[in-house]
Amino acid sequence: MQRQLTQPLDVEGKRLFFNFLYAAWLATSVYTLIYILLDIPSAATMLGVGVFVLSPLTWWLENAGRHVTSRYLLIFSANYYIFATGLAFDQRVNVEVYLIPTVMAGLMLGGQLDRKFTVFTVALPLLSWFLISFVPLSSLPFRSQVDSNRIDYFSKLNFFGAFAISILFLILFERMLRQQRSQMVAAAKMSSLGEMAGGIAHEINNPLAIIAGKAGLARARLSREPLDLGIIRSDLEKIEETVKRISKITKGLRAFARNSEKDPMIAETLDRVFADTLELCSEKFRNKNVKLSLNVPAQLSVRCRPVQLSQVFMNLLGNGLDAVEDRENPWVRIDVTRKSNRVQIRFTDAGNGIDPDVVAKMMNPFFTTKDAGRGTGLGLSISAAIIEEHDGRIFYDETSKNTCIVVELPGYHLGAA
Repeated sequence: MQRQLTQPLDVEGKRLFFNFLYAAWLATSVYTLIYILLDIPSAATMLGVGVFVLSPLTWWLENAGRHVTSRYLLIFSANYYIFATGLAFDQRVNVEVYLIPTVMAGLMLGGQLDRKFTVFTVALPLLSWFLISFVPLSSLPFRSQVDSNRIDYFSKLNFFGAFAISILFLILFERMLRQQRSQMVAAAKMSSLGEMAGGIAHEINNPLAIIAGKAGLARARLSREPLDLGIIRSDLEKIEETVKRISKITKGLRAFARNSEKDPMIAETLDRVFADTLELCSEKFRNKNVKLSLNVPAQLSVRCRPVQLSQVFMNLLGNGLDAVEDRENPWVRIDVTRKSNRVQIRFTDAGNGIDPDVVAKMMNPFFTTKDAGRGTGLGLSISAAIIEEHDGRIFYDETSKNTCIVVELPGYHLGAA
């Protein structure tokens, strides 16, 4: 027996379902009204069942948490509308073209269910097409008497209507994919922040200890005579400098955590991007005694969204750290070089390379070689998508003696190397 889903599906999947439902209800309502105005009662009656019964019932089931049933009913209803129209017009109005967006909707929704739903989504339209195309319907009492001019009109209307709905469904699906990717980016960011939490806490606690110590010394000196204003001023300047350091860390955290997808592309130097990145993760390397070295030419710029680029660099540095932290004399090195009008950023660590089977899969979403609880498997796939949006690429350098991941980006105002 089909297990019924009662827990909420993801927000974007639910929104996509309701968009499909509203599109089907609106199209059916418009056609019902047209059939009433043109005095085609059989077609109007059969589609009216969908407008006033099937669509409200589907909406109620979805809101009641009966997600599987509501999705089956939506696909059944769409096929019913198509078959009813074909029945009313005796196969003469090209209505089977609506089977294409019906199958599209089912396949888009089917990712949240199981293989049975996918089979149902494909099989039912095929059955509807067979009945409309090959079963003689002219003797049935529901057949409408419509003149040939209207038949031609409805054939064209159905073709363009099906085409428009297919385009609408593709736009809705693309929007859902973007939203889901944003959610995965946010999840990956939160995972990175969680992994960095210990190092960041240490990075902030040290300056706080300095502030507390300098404040205590200043208070003690204020109670002595004569006052040494030079030393007190020096203590206060150290406190001010330390506060600025903490402020820089917290600003970096806030910038890293926010959604930067809509940020404009700007020209930014890579040394600045790495400075912001290392502000958040360098303490973690120090705590684990992993040597981190950075070789970045000054004023080498790329056109980018700096926060997104920082997220990619953070992910690659985290992967390198995880790979070598248990090795003897562990190290991670970043080298930035120019090649013609491109910039290559090489993340190399003390590892001896990556297994070819892992290389073939490592860009896939949710693939990870880390132990449970230490990685979501989203980091590299999201990083690759971000770099592609920057007209670049991420690849594994098979020629390197050590493990090396390369980020290649177009340089900004670079001449020949």
